[in-house]
Amino acid sequence: MNNYINILVRSIISFIILLFVTRLMGKKQMSQLTFFDYIVGITIGSIAAEVSVDNSVLLDEGIISLLVWSILPILLGFLALKNIPFRKMIDGEPTVIIKSGEVIRKNLAKNKLNIEDLIMKLREKGAFNIDEIDYAILEANGEISVLFRQDKQSITPSDLNIQNPYKGLPKTVIEDGVLLEKKMKSLGISKAWLMNKLAYKNIYEIKDVFIAQVDDGGNIYIDIYEKNNGM
Repeated sequence: MNNYINILVRSIISFIILLFVTRLMGKKQMSQLTFFDYIVGITIGSIAAEVSVDNSVLLDEGIISLLVWSILPILLGFLALKNIPFRKMIDGEPTVIIKSGEVIRKNLAKNKLNIEDLIMKLREKGAFNIDEIDYAILEANGEISVLFRQDKQSITPSDLNIQNPYKGLPKTVIEDGVLLEKKMKSLGISKAWLMNKLAYKNIYEIKDVFIAQVDDGGNIYIDIYEKNNGM
């Protein structure tokens, strides 16, 4: 019985400290959390759990550990507000990953982001065609911001009562220099057709293509490796 009471008391103390800490650390939406914020939150939660149920952890030592892990991020956050270079070091900074419809492969690799993850994140933003994107920026919190090309967002066919051919969802047929034959079959296109499209753009080797996408209308988007040396 004494053990249950001990756990109850320790849990209440941990809860009160966590409540106090969250008020001190300020309000921040989950989507705004950086990786550093995420790690700090997990660590504080783990310490609080240990303090609550693990009798081998002395209560005073657990409270000190909780306070240290809580106060240090607050101090770092205060310093980050006052010092831009320090803020960039702690939170990171935005990275351009698409410019003028071209994927900047070097920046993808630097941020440990593969092309499939990029395409998924773009779809979440309503961007299904890479060539319609002027800029895509990977923010410090891992979210992607998308700016569509001006000629793709100003006047729509519906504004002029024009019927626009259905393009469908683009499918990736070449990824990292590898031909994706299943995707080609689903589109009903052959390798000869694809190679002809590549040759039209003076590309003769599949291994030279970083990504190629084809929609249901037969429109193709191609990004080659040698274009990804900038930024």
